[in-house]
Amino acid sequence: MNWTKNQQQAIDITDKGILVSAGAGSGKTAVLSERVKKIVGSGKIDPSQILVVTFTKDAALSMKEKIIRAIDEQIEFSDAEQRKLLTEQRSAFEMAKISTIDSFLLELVNSNHSLLGLKDRVKIIEEAQEKNVESRACEEIMEESYEKRPQTMQTLNSAFFDRDDTTVAEKIVAFNRFLETVAFREDFINSTAENFTSEEYNRQIEKIYRESIMESVQKARGIYDLIHYKITHEVNIYPDKAYQLIIEQEDIVSQLEKFLKSDCTLKDIKKKLEQKINWGTLRKSTKKVVVKNNKVVSDVDDLIVEKAEQNTEEIKNLRDKLKKTIEDICAKTNDICINDQKRQQKNRKIFEALAELANALEERSLEMKLRQNLVSFSDCSHMAVKLLVKKENGKIIRTPLAEEIVKEERYKVIIVDEYQDVNDLQDIVIRAVSNTEDLSNIGSNMFAVGDIKQAIYRFRNANPEIFNR
Repeated sequence: MNWTKNQQQAIDITDKGILVSAGAGSGKTAVLSERVKKIVGSGKIDPSQILVVTFTKDAALSMKEKIIRAIDEQIEFSDAEQRKLLTEQRSAFEMAKISTIDSFLLELVNSNHSLLGLKDRVKIIEEAQEKNVESRACEEIMEESYEKRPQTMQTLNSAFFDRDDTTVAEKIVAFNRFLETVAFREDFINSTAENFTSEEYNRQIEKIYRESIMESVQKARGIYDLIHYKITHEVNIYPDKAYQLIIEQEDIVSQLEKFLKSDCTLKDIKKKLEQKINWGTLRKSTKKVVVKNNKVVSDVDDLIVEKAEQNTEEIKNLRDKLKKTIEDICAKTNDICINDQKRQQKNRKIFEALAELANALEERSLEMKLRQNLVSFSDCSHMAVKLLVKKENGKIIRTPLAEEIVKEERYKVIIVDEYQDVNDLQDIVIRAVSNTEDLSNIGSNMFAVGDIKQAIYRFRNANPEIFNR
C-alpha cells in the first residue's frame, strides 16, 4: 500500500506520544494496524506487552483479525530468518490485550478486587436492572431523609417541589449521574461550593444572564422591525405620533444591543430600562385611522379601510409581544442586579443539599449492586481510577499499583482507537498506565487515533474535547 507522508510518519514515529486526528475514510484504522504490524515484526517488543483498546467488541475483533492478516502477508514474503521471528511473534500476539475499554477496566478491577475491599470478582449490571436499582435507592434515601435530613429536604422541596417531590427525585438522580463523570467527586463538590461566593462565579452568572438577555433583545429587534415595516411601508394610516413612538422604541432596542456588546454592566442596562415606555399612547396612536393629505377622512375606498383594520390588529398584537419581551428583559436585569449575596447563598445551599443526597444515592446504589457482585460501567471506571491514581496537594499522582505497572513495563505499547469516545475517567486510567511522568500528558508509548466529528458515546459521558488538550 502506498502511504501518504503523514500516514508514514504516524506509522514510523515511535519515540513520542502520537494523537492522529483524521476523518472517516482517511485510512486511520489501516495506519493503526500497519503500526502494530511493524512493532510486532521488529521483534523488539513482546506482543503480550501491547495494549490496544477500542469501543465495541466487533471493532476489537476486527482489529485483531486485520493485524494478524497483515502479519501473515508479511510472513509470506519474508526470508527464512524473518519468517521464523514473525511466526513466533504472531503466535505470541494471541496474548496481546486487544479489547474494549470497558473490558480492560473490568479486568483491571477484577484482577485487583481485594485492593478495593471487594470479596469477589464483579460483573457489569444490565441497563434495565441498573435503572431499577437507582429508582429504589433514590426512593429509600428520600424517605429516610425526611426524617434524618429534614433541613436538606426542605431546601430541595423549596427549590424544586411541583405538586409532589417527583421533580426533587429527578434532580437528585440527574445530579448524581453528572457526578459519576467526575474523577474526584468530593474535591469537585467542595471547590464548586466555594465558587458560589467567588468573583469568578459572579462573572459566570452575569455571562449567562447577558446571553439570555441578548436573546430577548434579538427577539425584540425582530418584533420591532415588523412593527416599523407595517407603520412605514404599509397603507398610510398612522399619525405622526405613532411614527415618533416607534422611533423611540427603536432607540431603546438599539441601545440595548449596543450595551450588551460593550463592557457595560447589567446595572447600566437596568438603568436604561427604567426609562418608561408609554405603551398606552402607542396603542392609541396605532388605532385605526385613515390619512389622506395629512387629514383624517372617512370617504375612502373600502379596500383601504379593510387593509387599515387588518394592519392595526396585527400591530396591536406585535406591540403586546414587544411589551412582554421588554418586560422579560427588565425582569432578568432586576434578578441579577438585586440581592446578589442572598442569591449566591441560596444557590450554594441548594447545591450542597443536592450533593448530599446525590452522594447518599451513589452509596446506596453501589451497596445494592455489590450484594449481587454487580457494578455499572461508571462504577467500574471509578474503581479503576481509585486503583491507579490519587490526589496529593491538588496534583494527580500514581498509586503504588500504577507505579508497579509502569515500572514493570506491563504495557510497552498502548494504542487507542476512536479516541474521541474516551471519557475523562477512562483517559486518566490510560495515562496512568502509560509511561508519562506528568499525567496531564500522554506517554511516549501511546498512540491514539480518532475523529472528533464522529463522537458517538456522549450518552456515556465521552468527552471529545480530550482530543484538544
